[in-house]
Amino acid sequence: MALSKIDSNSLTTLTDLAMTGELTVDTDTLYVDSTNNNVGIGTSSPSAPLEISTSSGDALKVTTSTGRADIWLTDTDTTAGQVRLRGDANNLVFITNTTERMRIQSGGGISFNGDTAAANALDDYEEGTWTPVWQNATGVTYGENIGRYTKIGNICNFSLTVRTTAWTSPSGAFDLAINLPFAVHNIDQDGFHACASWFESGWSYNSMRPEALIRRNSQVVQIYGMVFPDTGFNYRSIKQTSVTSASLWVRLQGTYQVA
Repeated sequence: MALSKIDSNSLTTLTDLAMTGELTVDTDTLYVDSTNNNVGIGTSSPSAPLEISTSSGDALKVTTSTGRADIWLTDTDTTAGQVRLRGDANNLVFITNTTERMRIQSGGGISFNGDTAAANALDDYEEGTWTPVWQNATGVTYGENIGRYTKIGNICNFSLTVRTTAWTSPSGAFDLAINLPFAVHNIDQDGFHACASWFESGWSYNSMRPEALIRRNSQVVQIYGMVFPDTGFNYRSIKQTSVTSASLWVRLQGTYQVA
């Protein structure tokens, strides 16, 4: 029997309704597949106990008046078997075995194991490349200059290779420094951070051993010469005029805190 219309004049109270066979509401607005015991919303051929299909971006909305909304995925009726997805104060919280494991914070960033502090949230991960060049240099021909970095939060790990094949003499002397992918922090500590360095050819630095130091409150790694006087050792900046060869080759690797 087809039931074509129910309105307030023909039906005032419905306490129980038992049906057999399929239930179709407006073709696929709601469809109950009694053969496979599946329910479809927006589809007349559901392939799971509940399938929602829509042509718009909003497929499911869960609201609550208690300040948070939980979606439970459980393999048993006990809380020990639960995986819970919670919307709480604009945060997205992932819970397993009754304990919070991860939180996507409302202001951005991910925190773990119940930590709700925004300062502790991991807010960035990226890998990339940049083009390292000698700063303030003119007339430079590069045979190779490539830099690679991995940035996790505010920590940047980098490696670079710079090799020149020609370098015309610019006017004046300037410090030898290579650009970095991100600005260096300005924490009030020592002014430099050391990094692993390898200098192969083209270096003439008047008996000073070259070292590469990351300069804070900048965006460069600078080449210094380490001098060993009788009273100890110190660093002196190496100027462009101290380098006599047009063919320079340097490899650097280091880690620093981003500003």
